Amino acid sequence: MATSIHQRCSGRRPSEYRTSFPIAELELEVPGEGRLKAVCKRLDWDQLDPVARLAKPRFLHDPRREPYAYERLLPLGPAGPPRFLGAPEEGGARLLVEWIDGRDLVEVGERELWEEAAAWLGR
Repeated sequence: MATSIHQRCSGRRPSEYRTSFPIAELELEVPGEGRLKAVCKRLDWDQLDPVARLAKPRFLHDPRREPYAYERLLPLGPAGPPRFLGAPEEGGARLLVEWIDGRDLVEVGERELWEEAAAWLGR
C-alpha cells in the first residue's frame, strides 16, 4: 500500500457526517497544489461503531481493503470518486481522500445508479 502524498495538516475538525467509522474534515497543505480539503476516516476495529460490530465479525475486518479500493480500483473507473491521498498507519489505520462537494448519497436514490456502480465494481 502506498503511503500518503507529502502534506501538512493545517486544520482538523470532526465531521458532521459519519460512517460506521468516525471521520474528520481536514485542511491540508499540499506542495504544488496549495490548500486541499480532505476526509480522514479511521479504520481501526476499536473505532468501529459498537452497533456495526454486531453485524461485522472481526475476522472480516481488514483496514487495508478500503484504501486499496481507492488507490487501485476506483481510478480505473469513470470519473467521480475522490482522489486517494494516502493510508497512513502510524497512530492507527486511516484513509485520506479528497473532499468532494456534491450531493449526499442519501439524496441519490435512483436504484439504477446503485446497480450500475455495483456492476462496475463486480467486474
